[in-house]
Amino acid sequence: MIRPELSDLQINNLKSKAEAKFYAACKDKLDDKYLILHSISWIHKNVVGDIRDGEADFVIFDPDCGFIVIEIKGGGIRYDSIGDTWFSTDRNDMEHKIKDPFRQAVTQKHAILKFIQEHKDYKYLDGKILMAHAVFFTDLDDVSKLNNPNVPKEIIGGKSDLNNLKEWLVEISNFYKGKTDKFEPLGKVGISIVKDLFCKDIHVKPLLKFTLENEEEQRIKLTEEQARMLTMLGDRKRALISGGAGTGKTLLAFQRASELAAQGKRTLLICYNNLLGESLAENALEIKNLEASSLFSFIARQIDKVEETFGRELSKEALRKYPSSDLYDVQQPYALAEAAELLEKYDAIIVDEGQDFQETYWMGVEDSLVKDGYFYIFYDHNQRLYNKEATFPITEAPFFLTHNCRNTAEIHAFCYLFYEGIETSAADISGGKVEFIEGVNFEKQAMKIHSLILNLLQKESIGASQIKVLVNGGQEQMKHLKFLSQKPLPLPLSWKEKESSHTIKNISNSKESKSTIQLETIGRFKGLEADILILWGLEGLDIDRDRELFYVASSRAKSRLFIVGDKHTCVHIKSNNILNSTVQND
Repeated sequence: MIRPELSDLQINNLKSKAEAKFYAACKDKLDDKYLILHSISWIHKNVVGDIRDGEADFVIFDPDCGFIVIEIKGGGIRYDSIGDTWFSTDRNDMEHKIKDPFRQAVTQKHAILKFIQEHKDYKYLDGKILMAHAVFFTDLDDVSKLNNPNVPKEIIGGKSDLNNLKEWLVEISNFYKGKTDKFEPLGKVGISIVKDLFCKDIHVKPLLKFTLENEEEQRIKLTEEQARMLTMLGDRKRALISGGAGTGKTLLAFQRASELAAQGKRTLLICYNNLLGESLAENALEIKNLEASSLFSFIARQIDKVEETFGRELSKEALRKYPSSDLYDVQQPYALAEAAELLEKYDAIIVDEGQDFQETYWMGVEDSLVKDGYFYIFYDHNQRLYNKEATFPITEAPFFLTHNCRNTAEIHAFCYLFYEGIETSAADISGGKVEFIEGVNFEKQAMKIHSLILNLLQKESIGASQIKVLVNGGQEQMKHLKFLSQKPLPLPLSWKEKESSHTIKNISNSKESKSTIQLETIGRFKGLEADILILWGLEGLDIDRDRELFYVASSRAKSRLFIVGDKHTCVHIKSNNILNSTVQND
């Protein structure tokens, strides 16, 4: 066994041609019982505590004997006895002063013995270890001239010994053994110690925290590239922008709104989802001329403005006019349209999540815009959780965003199995595999989620705000979250449970969020994202029937996605994807 194991090409490319010759001889002439280490190095303290570097050209360990340190020299050699100086001669007959190769080998063998003796398993060796040293001159046919009392011929190798390497090693061992039997074979224990010292594979994973930070840096670059897509709009004042999950629609919508506001235009940015709307509003607080919110918060503000300015109560008017109609399908759209006729209009309106806006709202939204104002609608037909038949007041062909800059490649491959539409390329961020966690019931599943979260917090240094737990929005799934929220977290961390208010405030950027783990429903979290996402409570869902729900849910995960359920649920979901996934079960 040779370490490192080199190909013929790598052997030929070794910087030292002498070492290449000796390596090739070891490979051809020695069997697998030998452990051959090439070019090993170390740092150690000498007897007075000084730090010293050490390295050996070759060390050969024989389980039936001991070990031999071999210094390799190519070209010619000359020893000056007056100055006790060694010289090597290159192919051009140029001499170069070198260290005494025999003294080097002596130092190396004692250092290696010391490492072995300090190993925790050294106590299991039966007796004294045979250690030897030698010098091999790969280009010299006659090495007998080097023989003297300090350099016995038995520890010198030459070109002719390359073909009889095994016999040469035996001669060296016999020379050092002498006629005594005080040395014990290295055996399996000794070889195991050497492998642990010098051949151990090292695989140290960085904390997940730093992995996610690196992924985020890549994500920022990708997002900046995607942001340049805004130039495609040119001078257009009305446009549809379509893109799958992760293509940066919300970011581009916010950026476009910010640019228009910076130009002095009174700008409105609205979306359908309340949590997303609160997040957009928080980010827009310091931007002059920009107003951002969810659709329903916007309508509520418009109604309040009309009442304050004109004394009209549009909600009551809508109820009187349409007493038997639905609040959100008819009454709210009516109130919005009436407010649009009375209040100051916007110079620009940007809509995110346009696929969820019912047709009845578009008249009021468009009437809130000045004539010839800027009107952009960002949408994804695959995320129609609320409005299954999305129509838009803009009839021109849409612009397409075709590059996912949010999800890792593994998550992209998973969530886009549920996507139908124009091809969207994955980000060049590999990430970890989608992981399935199985538990026989929701109590067992909650225990595993709790254990996973504690590991992420305590061992991987993940921040609480980076972790989100989402469930499908049924009453039974709410019990899941309630049960999980009763499990303890390290202080000062706590759970952030779904609130009953229709317009819950998103605290993603507040101090509270840094110490809370958010528990939410898939529908309410639509449009938002999480570094680490745990999907739970998916029992009863069908891949075909609920394709959009799976797409929306899984695409919220930026870097890591965990899916938790009973065995049947996990098998059902996994059977519809081609990913290699990690499974934890009972």
